[in-house]
Amino acid sequence: MPPAAPATLSADLPLSLPDEDRLGYASFAQHVANAVALASPDGAVFGLHGRAGSGRTTVANFVRNRLEAVPS
Repeated sequence: MPPAAPATLSADLPLSLPDEDRLGYASFAQHVANAVALASPDGAVFGLHGRAGSGRTTVANFVRNRLEAVPS
């Protein structure tokens, strides 16, 4: 029997660009970015809740991407 080929695993890594979105998070991230952009200059606290692997980091990356596009 020939040796088995090494298994390839796909890393479950967060996405960075909304254009890469395949799960529908980009729209939600845009709404969060809008809320952050309208927040008081005195500050605000926003939280993303979800289980491990649910996409929290991906959403945070999408929000960051959208906020970088907002003129200062």
